[in-house]
Amino acid sequence: MPALYLFNRRTLLAGDDLQLPSIAWGAGFAAELFIFLPYLLFYTIELTLTTSATPDANDDYFAEFDQQIQRMQTQECDNATSGYTDKTFCYLNLAYQAGMAIFCVVSLFYEQRILKLSTLGTPTRGLELRASLGTLIERKMTFLTALNFILLVFGLSSTLHFLSPYLYCFPKFFWIVVFILFVIQGLQCLFNITTLFSLWRASPSTSNVIDSEASFYQRHVEHTHQHDDIEMAEELWQNRCDGCCKIMAISTCFMFGGKNIVSQSADGGVENFYGDISRALADYFHGSGSESLDVVPSDVALGFVILRHIQAQRKLLARREALQQPNITS
Repeated sequence: MPALYLFNRRTLLAGDDLQLPSIAWGAGFAAELFIFLPYLLFYTIELTLTTSATPDANDDYFAEFDQQIQRMQTQECDNATSGYTDKTFCYLNLAYQAGMAIFCVVSLFYEQRILKLSTLGTPTRGLELRASLGTLIERKMTFLTALNFILLVFGLSSTLHFLSPYLYCFPKFFWIVVFILFVIQGLQCLFNITTLFSLWRASPSTSNVIDSEASFYQRHVEHTHQHDDIEMAEELWQNRCDGCCKIMAISTCFMFGGKNIVSQSADGGVENFYGDISRALADYFHGSGSESLDVVPSDVALGFVILRHIQAQRKLLARREALQQPNITS
């Protein structure tokens, strides 16, 4: 599939690579919305409704309900809220939870749209159906990330400010859920911010308008790469091959060799080891005119899977021919 463009920059993802990530992100937002937030909301509302008055069982119809609410009528909560008169932390917590609920609902809507759009079209036709996919992801990575970061700062600062007096007022599991929620938010913001930073460092496309994968595919076929671009592509593939071999050699403790490659490549011998393969890969993936390809890592992985099936089929046919050979000669 043609690569996906975000903020006028090429990524290593195609539209159909977003299905599993979209499901994973949606599951995370659903866990926040339907598991963590209701649990926190229960205890927050319970403390908000708690008063210093002693409930009378024969008072009225709501006496049993009042008794349930007054479960948080403890000495720790009384000290934290100044006799249940100062409930600023409860109100701040309710505001944070309301903001998180809105954020999760909007995020789930975006993930549902991304999942639906990423399943449309084929590698050769129907790509115009994904024209709005890039814009949708850009909005998610900017506006929603900013909203998530603001909520994280607001919730974390208010929690740290009131943590000392309210520490023993809420159950321990309440603070564990709060910690998990903050960690999830932090990881989400970190991932999106680092992705935006990586895109910002990448060179923008030479074309002024990039609307969809279909338009990029048409431009890429008609584009002629310059000689400098080929040299940069060769150097890029050299670094990739060098890094891959180093990681494989070091991770296996050089059990399968690789010491000479690591030592000599460190002395500037990358060209001697990977020059030929880097030029071949650069010509294959960064050719000119109709020979150029627009592929992403998932396409290469799928190619290896298809190649394995073809090889297995050829082995099966070869064995079948070998078994039928004696019958033909006889």
